[in-house]
Amino acid sequence: MGGLALFLIIDLVFLPWYSVDAFGVTFSLSATNAPYAIWGVLALLADFAVLVDLGLERFSAVELPLIGGSRGTTRAALAGATLGFMAIKFVLETSSLGIGCWLGLLAAIALVVLCAREATP
Repeated sequence: MGGLALFLIIDLVFLPWYSVDAFGVTFSLSATNAPYAIWGVLALLADFAVLVDLGLERFSAVELPLIGGSRGTTRAALAGATLGFMAIKFVLETSSLGIGCWLGLLAAIALVVLCAREATP
């Protein structure tokens, strides 16, 4: 789970979500860039919260608020929010999609599945 969450941070910030060729030059934009940058930033924040939640559970005795009574449910909700924000960004701008978009969506789906499996008793 932590590896997927970390990969999603890299994907959202650095990998090309949009690629445009103009006059032989390729321009690439990440998910946190325009168009609709707010959805990429919100996905990044939700994913970062998953990573922080995992870290605090493993390496700290800090008690955090729970959603649905368990850490797994909390992480599943945060992962679902990450996927939701990424899906909104994807739907709003579907032209010139780059490899980062497809890899990010697959990783977000995998993260939701893993978190949901952890959340179910």
